[in-house]
Amino acid sequence: MPTAAFMCNSPTWRLDMLGDILLDIQRAQQHAAVELFRELSRKKPEVGLERQLHGFRHACETLGLVLPGSVEALIVLDRQFTLG
Repeated sequence: MPTAAFMCNSPTWRLDMLGDILLDIQRAQQHAAVELFRELSRKKPEVGLERQLHGFRHACETLGLVLPGSVEALIVLDRQFTLG
């Protein structure tokens, strides 16, 4: 719950501040998801990307982790830039 000091600010300021916080949280979530995929995919590099993605999603579901909706696209982009 927000503090009384936060709630004393104007609605415009609060919306702006909360929007910034949400974007930061989304970026942190995206980075963590890609980093976790990298860690898990290193264990079996011979497995194809499609199977790795399926296994990654299954592992995250089992652990109760919430993934960003665009996680596959982020992983594919990451692999394109890190693998050459």
